[in-house]
Amino acid sequence: MPPVTVDGRLLALALGQLLENALRHVPPGTPVRAGVRDEDHGVALVVEDAGPGVPAEQLPQLFEPFFRQDLARTRGGAGLGLTLVRSVAQAHGGAVRADRSPLGGLRVRVVLPRTPAG
Repeated sequence: MPPVTVDGRLLALALGQLLENALRHVPPGTPVRAGVRDEDHGVALVVEDAGPGVPAEQLPQLFEPFFRQDLARTRGGAGLGLTLVRSVAQAHGGAVRADRSPLGGLRVRVVLPRTPAG
């Protein structure tokens, strides 16, 4: 299978944002899991947690600038972290998606396409 070519600094920045976001929005001691999965058309960087999650109707808004799920429970941040993650994914020809984690909280997947052979 062809490799995935990435800008390491940008991908590290995106991963840092995903982990920071997950840790910021879960109670202390709550599991957070990160990994890389090989998929048919690319590679997925996945961060998921066992926190309170996000209502399904708000999932599409998570990647919008300055969006905050619940202003009353905000734990810092400017609301730009997931927007940055989306920008990094798009800069690599990929996409980012959020849904419910099997752990019970939020799962964010950054899917990056394989580099064409040539």
